Amino acid sequence: MQSHILLNKPQGLTPLQAITAFKKQHPLYQKEKLSFAGRLDPMAEGLLLVLVGNENKKRREYEELPKTYQFELLLGISTDTYDCLGRIEKVQAVIIPEQKEIEKIFSIFKGTRTQPYPPFSSKTVNGKPLYYWARKNKIGEITIPMKEITITSLTLNSTSLIKQKKLVQAVISRIKKVRGDFRQEDISKDWSDLHIPPQSSFPLLTCTATVSSGTYIRSLCQQIGKELGYPALALSIKRTRVGDFSLENAIEIVRTIRF
Repeated sequence: MQSHILLNKPQGLTPLQAITAFKKQHPLYQKEKLSFAGRLDPMAEGLLLVLVGNENKKRREYEELPKTYQFELLLGISTDTYDCLGRIEKVQAVIIPEQKEIEKIFSIFKGTRTQPYPPFSSKTVNGKPLYYWARKNKIGEITIPMKEITITSLTLNSTSLIKQKKLVQAVISRIKKVRGDFRQEDISKDWSDLHIPPQSSFPLLTCTATVSSGTYIRSLCQQIGKELGYPALALSIKRTRVGDFSLENAIEIVRTIRF
């Protein structure tokens, strides 16, 4: 029996749903204690490090490993979750920034800094997760905690434009993959009802970052957009490495399990 398993978590599943699917597809692990070291949001995909049996005693060590992500940062739209699985808060026309301007902003975020937890996250405040306070519209009644993070590298790989029609189709397609109660109906309606010409385009920055444990890439996207002066969100997030573990060696999960 392996001490750890590398799973390629698809978009739409929570880590627990991914582990459930893996167990159903691999009966040998049905009675084993499995837990993940390093959460991935439902809209994020990629490497999920799963610990088996007694290896769970070392979970804190695994959780502290650095992570590498490839992600797409969309400029011109913001949501309350900082990714596309959120209620739209602002839409703004944007001219794609010059590469020098983007790289200058990126340099601000490299190194060690504090990052507030996103309102829609599982961090507990006063005995309840932040998403509880956010859903109840009571986020203003609490102090959002901060976490010290380190961004070792942050690279701009490419810039492009995505048409509004193609963007909406892609987002709604991804939302349909989500299982559980994440306000999908309201969110899909927000995206379908965007009051802008369908031929409009939004800048899309494709990036790679290596970060310390606990860094939220969707928060990083929102913060980069703020520094550039535009609403922004993480359109896609893929984790490619955890420490020395690589996505290339991960097991694919077949999306045939009903939840």
